[in-house]
Amino acid sequence: MVAAIRFVNKGSVSVYHFINTLQQSTIRLALYHLVPLYHYIQPLINVIYYQKKPNMMMFKISLAIVCVIGLATVHVSLAQNSPQDYLNAHNAARAQVGVGPIRWDAKVASYARNYVDKLKGSCKLVHSVGPYGENLACGSRDLSGIAAMNMWVAEKPKYDYNSNSCVGGECCHYTQVVWSNSVHLGCAKVRCNNGATIISCNYY
Repeated sequence: MVAAIRFVNKGSVSVYHFINTLQQSTIRLALYHLVPLYHYIQPLINVIYYQKKPNMMMFKISLAIVCVIGLATVHVSLAQNSPQDYLNAHNAARAQVGVGPIRWDAKVASYARNYVDKLKGSCKLVHSVGPYGENLACGSRDLSGIAAMNMWVAEKPKYDYNSNSCVGGECCHYTQVVWSNSVHLGCAKVRCNNGATIISCNYY
């Protein structure tokens, strides 16, 4: 990521100073992976790595494209953690087994938020033992809410409907997702001090 760009004018020549907070190889790899837009991004690469004086119009277009791509990536990440996405994922799993939909509850979500915030330091999956049902998930990096849901729903094959029990492994996260008596949902996500992620969903 470019931390700062400073323009110093000396007569008719502009000198561009770039302060880079990441290794050049990392940025170059990210830019070159944008193959379909390479023609437009090339001016930015020339300035950053080869210190060439750019055509200012192409340079601005190149910089704008990179910024738009970055914002789009952030939008996708946020979308995978929205209340509606948690609801959609839960209700899709519930519908598969004929269970009615669950709805978002701000009070339950606040409980989940308050609890996961307390786990930032230890980053350990320890249940709150509170008044609600609870699913926890942890990822070494930025785990999304959808990814956490996929982990829980992946336990479905280990649930035996006839005996209403787990067979061959853990399935309690899945049963919590599809529990028919649970009609209220609240989830929260926190990035731990060590960079990992904890997600909590609570139910009643």
